[in-house]
Amino acid sequence: MLFSKYTTVILILAFIISDGSKLDDILADSCIIDLPFPAVVVETNSSISSSHNSKSSANSASGVFCRNVSGHSGIVTCSGQDNIPRGLPNNTWCLIMTYNAIRILNAAELEYLKNLKVLILDNCPLSQLNGNFSDLRLEYLSIKYTGYESVPDIRLPRLRRLDMAQSYLRKIGVKDLSRISSQIQIVRLIGCWIYEIENGTFGSLLNLYYLDLSGNNLTRVPKDIPNTLVALNMLNNINMSVLDVHSSPFLPYLKEIAISATTVKANAFRNFFFASNVLLQACYIETLAMADLQFVFQFRIIPSCLYLNLQEGAFAMMNPLQNFSFSGNLPTVPSFIFHGCNNLEMIKLDTVYILHLNSSAFKGLPSLHTLVMTNNFGQYVHTLNITDVFLNSDLRLLKFLDMSNFGIRAIEKTAFLELVNVQNLNISSNHIESLSADVIQPMGNLRSFQM
Repeated sequence: MLFSKYTTVILILAFIISDGSKLDDILADSCIIDLPFPAVVVETNSSISSSHNSKSSANSASGVFCRNVSGHSGIVTCSGQDNIPRGLPNNTWCLIMTYNAIRILNAAELEYLKNLKVLILDNCPLSQLNGNFSDLRLEYLSIKYTGYESVPDIRLPRLRRLDMAQSYLRKIGVKDLSRISSQIQIVRLIGCWIYEIENGTFGSLLNLYYLDLSGNNLTRVPKDIPNTLVALNMLNNINMSVLDVHSSPFLPYLKEIAISATTVKANAFRNFFFASNVLLQACYIETLAMADLQFVFQFRIIPSCLYLNLQEGAFAMMNPLQNFSFSGNLPTVPSFIFHGCNNLEMIKLDTVYILHLNSSAFKGLPSLHTLVMTNNFGQYVHTLNITDVFLNSDLRLLKFLDMSNFGIRAIEKTAFLELVNVQNLNISSNHIESLSADVIQPMGNLRSFQM
């Protein structure tokens, strides 16, 4: 996905992110990444044909079945097994053993599968991997939802992807991953109860580009992540309290970062300024300044706990910023919040909780053509007077202004004096008892008016 030179900043209360986000795609729980077979596997109704191999692993009497995946030669899925069956086709390169009764896997069981590259043992009660695996050609090993309690002490020199989601690892040692393979590119350790990662754990993985440590108990971003990393997911680490530049690695190729934090220090994202997409799950954040994010293309915040207080000029000078959208608790919209965002074209504050809208909040936006401020639940606590919100703001290109159901109690005669190019105005569902005709008189280009 190519990004434009502009920036989209989206702050979202809900956990549902808008369609089309590359961040959603790369952090999705897909079955396979960068491997040539589909994530969804459909079994055929027929067992493995003897034309592939002289022996068949299907045994309907015992309830043991191994089948080719429809339309994909070399992909085999088995059920009703307590070990790797013999007699699988010689061209098997992907073996799917999910939901079998395999507790111990011996390397010798796989030796005859000379072309095997992918082994999936998800949802098996697996507790041991025994023997010498180093001669195997495995590139992808998945042992998700197995209850495995440590990183396997095996050697797979060609391994590119390791997936151990929902294991009970707790702690990752400095050599746990590198002893498996130095060629690992993708590591997914989601929900593994990890509270400690020793320094140096990722430093030797010089090909690593995707790291998912979400859903653990980590308190910081690992310091030794190689600078080859493209995507980092650390969401839902409940102990991740402080995001600080001094504890973050410098990652020049990083395009996607998703992270949880309860406190964000000043310039916390400076080492991530090359990122194309930043998703922050922010709880109890008191202040947040974004000036150091001016090179980020897309920024999203999930204010999932309390409210977000933005400093004056929080998004100032973010020249690439083109669209800004926020839903959630924002008690005060400060002055000059977007000052210097010369390319900002749209601001949308929808389904919000706003008590104060400061003067000059929208000052310095020469390209703004759409301003939407709707559905303000703060109106049940405090209604708004927007007398001086738009004065001296230089919104000469503003054409669409929607402030419906925003909690406005009064609009003074001079409130819209400078909004001469507005074509669509909606101030319906507010607390306005009367409105002077002088309010809309400056809007000589007005085509639609709702009250």
